[in-house]
Amino acid sequence: RTFNGLRLETIERRARPLKDRTKDPLEWRYRSADGYIGQNEDFKQLLIQDDQLIKSLNTTHTEIAGHLSRILHLAKTAAGHQQNFNIKIHYGLTPSDQQKLRVTHHWYCGLQHSLFFNADIDPSPLPTSDTISSS
Repeated sequence: RTFNGLRLETIERRARPLKDRTKDPLEWRYRSADGYIGQNEDFKQLLIQDDQLIKSLNTTHTEIAGHLSRILHLAKTAAGHQQNFNIKIHYGLTPSDQQKLRVTHHWYCGLQHSLFFNADIDPSPLPTSDTISSS
């Protein structure tokens, strides 16, 4: 199985902490010094557990991404033009199920490509707008 044209083994290697930047000088683009998964975690097993959780909640990744996008939009609107904020908002599908949420947003001058970035498919991974999406 591949993800964006990358084998699972490649994704798992990228998800581990980056210890040596000399082997591949471009790996900093899609890796983290601290890693995205723990030393004893298995990426495939995490995907399976994630899928099971999504199914148990009777939802989809796309639906969750839509909620996250709306929450981020509400928080950014409430914060005005601030790039860094820690703000409380109310969110829910109906007026009767509103929940209080605290949204913290930190803006950094930098770039972090996705673990799934594949230059062979899209050499320019930079987003053209501020969006959250899932597929």
